[in-house]
Amino acid sequence: MLKKIIKRSEYRQMPWANGGGLTDELCIHYDEETGHMLWRISMADVALDGPFSCFEGYDRVLVLINGRGLTLNFNSGTTVGLHEPYDQVSFAGDIGTHAILLDGPIQDFNVIVRRNALKAEVTILRDACILSLLPNAETLAILALDNDLTIVEPCTESNSV
Repeated sequence: MLKKIIKRSEYRQMPWANGGGLTDELCIHYDEETGHMLWRISMADVALDGPFSCFEGYDRVLVLINGRGLTLNFNSGTTVGLHEPYDQVSFAGDIGTHAILLDGPIQDFNVIVRRNALKAEVTILRDACILSLLPNAETLAILALDNDLTIVEPCTESNSV
């Protein structure tokens, strides 16, 4: 598996699709044939209530990183609250979504994937642990927020004495 460490200084600051703010784009991948975005991983500081950008044909996973939380109101009539750090929600990127901040600004972590091509899963690891990788996963992104991170790869070579 190809490994690449992306430092905070390498994040690209990009305007939100709806023009309401900025996101720090950690990484993005495009389909080589169509040029369409396949997936994007980003973080954003949200200071005001407002609509989410529409991503037609994409699914999203949103994780609260910092702040006192927010409520997401979807045009489907569903309401979801993210109240504690690391609370998360998965939703269709093309459903109208409006965010209401509960008590001041928040920071979120966002994964967006092309619905007909990929599936995203976000797992929160809080303590030292061993993570088993899916054998057919093409991409694994790891974001260390609170602590240093050590990645140990299993030995694949056979040594005899």
